[in-house]
Parts: sequence; C-alpha cells; structure tokens
Amino acid sequence: MRIAGPLPASSRCRQTRVMLDLHPSAGAGFAELEDLDTLLSKQGLSPKTRSHVFAAVRVCMRWLKKRRVISEVPDLPTIRVPEHDPALLDPEQQRAVLDVIPTERRGIFLALAHHGLRPSEAARLNVADYDYASGVIRLRGASAKTRTGRAIPCSAELRDWITTQVDPAGRLVGAALFQNSRGRTAGKRWNLDTLEDQWRAAVTAAGVPTVALYEGTKHSSATSARRAGVALEVIQ
Repeated sequence: MRIAGPLPASSRCRQTRVMLDLHPSAGAGFAELEDLDTLLSKQGLSPKTRSHVFAAVRVCMRWLKKRRVISEVPDLPTIRVPEHDPALLDPEQQRAVLDVIPTERRGIFLALAHHGLRPSEAARLNVADYDYASGVIRLRGASAKTRTGRAIPCSAELRDWITTQVDPAGRLVGAALFQNSRGRTAGKRWNLDTLEDQWRAAVTAAGVPTVALYEGTKHSSATSARRAGVALEVIQ
C-alpha cells in the first residue's frame, strides 16, 4: 500500500510513515503487525526499541485515520519491556573515572557529572554561553527546557577548567565551549559517539564497574545528592 498526501510534521511519524509505505503490513490488522514485531525481534531489536517503534506506528496510524486513509486504528502488539535496574557509581568511583580522562578533554564530563547536563546540551554550548565574570553557563534555545533558558552556576572545578582550557576569544567566532581535542570536524564538537567512547575508555582505565555515560554522570550524581539530603527540586 502506498500512501499519498503530505508527510506528518513529527520526525518520528515521518519515519514510521515511510516504514508503513514500504512494509507489506501497511494498513493491515493486528495479525500482520504482530508478525512485524516478530520480524523486528528476530532482527535483534530490543523490547524497548520495539515498543518505541510501535508507539510511533500508533501515532502515525491515528494520523492516517484522521485523513481517512484508513477507517480504524488496529490493535497493536503488547511488548513487555523488562524493568531496567540502572548501574550507578558512588562519588569515589565517579571521581576516579573523571580523573583518568585527559585534562584537555575533561571539561564536558565535569558538566555532565556536576550539573546533570545532557550530552547534547553540553555539546551545543558555545563559549559565548559562559560568563567568565560570574562563572555561569546559560542554556538557551534548543538547549533549554524553557523559553527563557536557565542559568547554571558552575562548580569550582569546572570554572577552573574553563579558565585554563578555553580561550574567551572563541565567543567571537561561535566556538564550542567544550572541544574534543581529538575531533576531526572543523569545530571539534563532541557528539554522543565520541563522548561514549571516551567514557568507556575511562571506566576501563579506572577499574570501576561498567556503567553507561548517562548513568555514570547525571544519574549517579543525582542519586548521591538525594542520599545526602539534597531536595529533589534542587537536583531537577
């Protein structure tokens, strides 16, 4: 079945629309969609990934129903996603990992661990987003949860790192606040792959239990803060 008409605005819905265009189960019922789930499982997709796929399928089919391309949204397979018990580092273990990251590459990991920034948020920051006088990072636009953005007072360690490692003149040319010294792109910005590669190498070198980047920085720090009695509103 090929579907005519404009694509939905949502990127996930667009991707699903393409899948429905090309897959023989497009416009089919529960049995065909259940077969699709079996196929995805055989291809190695995890339950969580498959649940995301079918959530997008549901959104797209609702859109198709609104356009009267299909008469009803079929039932979708129920995918049970095992509960995830995140691995965490205690403060000493996290410190050990941070310490083995080369100094010139450590800044962005300090931002992730000390201030709970998401990798994408930290990677998008420019030198101009940091106030050298106040030691505050300003998250703006796509990097912030609110329209007005949010101000993040940096830890003493991160302030010292920025002072010694980042040239303030970079604000004039849109330079990244955190640069990957081994990066191959012109701007030497970090991306998720290079961040995860460096984190895995540091975890191995530090000899601590294997833990993913997000869990070893943001989640571990938040958990430690809660155990120390810091209010949830402050952590968030």
